[in-house]
This record gives sequence, C-alpha cells and structure tokens, in this order.
Amino acid sequence: MNFDTVTSFIFDLPNYCKIEELSYSEIGKLFLLNYIFLNKQRNKVQIYFYKCFRFIFKNKFIKYSLKIFINENDFSCEETELNKIYICISKDYLGFCKEPCVEYQAILNKANMDLHEIDNLIENYNKSISENETKKNTGIIKPDVANYGKILFETYINRNNEYKNEINYFIDYRITSYTIKNCLKFFQYSLSLFHTPYNYSVLPNFLTSNEDLRLLIKFPDIPIHEYKKIKEDFKKDENSIYPVAENYINSHNIKQSILDSLDENHILNKRKDLIIKIMSYYDVDNLVFCHLATAQIEGLLSDYCLEFGHSEKELFGNAIGYKSEQLYNLGLLSRPAFDYYSKIFPIDRNRMMHGMNIISNYDNLAKMVLLDFNYIIDLSKEKHFDFNIIKSVLKKVSEKKSFKNNFNFCLILDFSLNSFYNFEPLIQSEILNIDWALFLNELDKQCKNFEYYNYSFHAVLNLKRKNIETDKCIKFFKKHTDCKEIQREKIYNYLLNNC
Repeated sequence: MNFDTVTSFIFDLPNYCKIEELSYSEIGKLFLLNYIFLNKQRNKVQIYFYKCFRFIFKNKFIKYSLKIFINENDFSCEETELNKIYICISKDYLGFCKEPCVEYQAILNKANMDLHEIDNLIENYNKSISENETKKNTGIIKPDVANYGKILFETYINRNNEYKNEINYFIDYRITSYTIKNCLKFFQYSLSLFHTPYNYSVLPNFLTSNEDLRLLIKFPDIPIHEYKKIKEDFKKDENSIYPVAENYINSHNIKQSILDSLDENHILNKRKDLIIKIMSYYDVDNLVFCHLATAQIEGLLSDYCLEFGHSEKELFGNAIGYKSEQLYNLGLLSRPAFDYYSKIFPIDRNRMMHGMNIISNYDNLAKMVLLDFNYIIDLSKEKHFDFNIIKSVLKKVSEKKSFKNNFNFCLILDFSLNSFYNFEPLIQSEILNIDWALFLNELDKQCKNFEYYNYSFHAVLNLKRKNIETDKCIKFFKKHTDCKEIQREKIYNYLLNNC
C-alpha cells in the first residue's frame, strides 16, 4: 500500500463515520474493513490472518507483531484485544497522535467561544460610539475626537463581522479537514508554524482600544509581557507612559538612530538637511519640534507612496488616511499601523497644523511625536522597496555564490538603479565573479522546479540582454519553449519572499 492510498483513506474518513465518533479504535477498524478485508458476517470479527499479518508484520511502521493479539489457530480474538490492534494501526501506521472525536469538540468549542467574544466586542464598540456621541454633545470631548473615534470603532465592527463570517464558514466547511490534519503527526510541525484555522485565532481580541494602537506603534520592540504591564499602568494613569517613553528613547538611542538613517536611502537623504534641523529642536524647543516632525510624518508617507508609483497629483488631493491605506494595501504598513496613522494620528496632526494643540508643556508630547516619527523613518528600511531588495540580493550573492543567490541576482539585472546607491559597479563586479556557463547548466536541470519555473525565462532573458553566455541563453529558450515571460509584479513578489 502506497502513501497516496493511505493519505486518501485518512482524508476520506469523514465519509465513513461522523467526525464526532472517530476514535483511535474506530479509525483502525475502518482501515481494516476497507483495506485488509475484514469479514463482518461472523459472530466474532474475523481477520483474514495471512493477508493482514503479511501486510502489517512486514511494514516498518508497526513496531510489534500481531501474534501478541491474535490466536493463530482460529484467526480470531476477543474484542478488547482487537481494539488494541485498531489503536496500534491508527497510531503507529496511520500516524494519528490525537483522537479526531476529542480534537473536533475542542476546536468547535474554541470557535464558538471566539464567536461569543466577537459579539461582545461588537456590542462594546457600539456602546463606545454612543458614549462618544453623548460626550461630544455635552462638550466633554471635542468633535474631532468623537468623529475619528466613530470611524475607528466602525472599522473594528466591520472587521469583527468579517471574522465572524470567516469562523462560521470554517465551522460549516473546513472544520472536519482541519481536525484530521491537527490529529496527524505529519502535520503537527507545519500547523504550529504556518497555519491557523481562521484569522481571529492568530491574535484574538487584539487591538480593542486606542491605547493598544498608540502603544504598539510607539514601542514596537517591547516584549509582550512588558507591553501588558505598560498597558495596564496606562489605563490607570495616562502620565505613566512618559517615563516609559523616555527610557525607550534612551535605551534604543532613537535620536541618533534617526540621524544615522538619513544616508541609508535616497528617500530620507532628500530630506536630510530638514530632518537634521528638526532633530536639533528636540529637547531644545519642543513646540517647534512637534509641529515640524508631525508635518514630516505625512510628508514621508507621501514619499513612500511616490516610490510605489502613485502620482503627486493623486496624493496632493488626499489626506493622510488615504496615503496610509495605499501603503497598507502594499504591505508596507501593518494593520495596527494603518489604523493608527489613518484614524488616531490625524487628530493630533490636525490640531497641531491648525494651532489647536496649544499646551503649556510640550516635553511629554515631544516624546510621543519622536516615537511616531521614528516608526515612519524605519519604514524606509523595509524590504518592500526595490532598492532594499537590490541591497539584499547583492549582499547575499557577494557572500555566497549559491545557485539560488545567483538566480535572484539574475532577476534584479533589469531593475531601475537609483544613482544614489552606486549599484552599477557592484553589479558589474558580481557579473564577472559568477561562472555563468555552470549556472545555466544547473538552471537547465532545475528550471522545472516549481520554485524557479515561472521565473527562469526572465532570468535568462536578463543574461542575454547583458550579452552573458548568449549562445547558451538561446539554446535554453529553444529547449524550454513552455517557459514564458511573466509580469514584473510577480518577480517583485518572488524576490520579496526569497531574498
């Protein structure tokens, strides 16, 4: 019996028996009934011993002989002894480490608890909207706070309704197959690392307040156990955040980190003189620092959008929320960052820009603005930008001339090169250091590999355009006629995940 046959049986189990009734014993019994030809017509369940014994005894997955359980004279055994055989087959041969009937109930209970929790969250968000409206009408909070708060809570309500729909779909259509996978040793490692039954299960009850967003953006590197304490203290006393901020700024050397970043890429370098001047006001004239740094945050978000192909005309007529949304859609901004910069940060930004945030002491506010500014500065170091992809590919290929590194290097040969980085000499140097004949011979063998197949045409085409091993490139195209040119966006996404 081959692996495909066993796998097919395992995932067909719900067709033989309800998932709620699939115990170790039942799985082993079904396996024997369907594949080892049990005869159910006799009073005692009879095994066709020679077929069963020959199949299982020789199989390396079974660790002990059926002779332990089976009387060879009449080829039958007691029900309790037979259950041991069923369990042995289920665990040792089929690879089950959990009973589906038990695991199914646990997963279903968790899904129902999550649905209940989501309903409570939605109810609380609706209450918060009503409370903010009342506070706005009575003058307790300003209209801009209430309005942006309503937008944020409505976003949470819509998002949690999406989570509800996803969980209900999971219960209706996917819970059975997920349960089976979750019970198999083979899937345990991959499920623990890469798979969750639905998005809400990744971080349940995550980001339920403005405090969560403010703290996560300002302290992205704080361990979760410290974050929880900071959040608890902040709820009791909002002023407790300022000593934490000062300590974070000093321990992470935020001021110097920002200044050091200005020569790392052309986006920040373009604003270098202005940012140096702004940073000189920090802790000297914090009123000036807060107003100038806040304006730079929106300016940098615009620069990032321009880098990804958005036009100045498009960006000029739209607010910071629109720019944040574009960067979120591109994957540069995380969801918490998008929520913060599109729905919370604009309150402080608008007040600052319109002269409404007049306070007697700007020292504490300056700490908050500096941390927001640092977060946006750090976005320029993300690998989503072409120039950071090129940096990463060049660094790896210079360190090791592996097939994969050489392949990725081929893919960047037609990238637009900003003169700021002086990439051209580095690329020419690597071209001379790679054995291209050897690489193309290896690519000829590996191009059918799923990882490289769709991108091989583009890699070889780039070599041909550079007049590298032209004859071998032409020969490759003639041999692999099914390799076709693909969109630049797919090449970008491949490198984003593989460089």
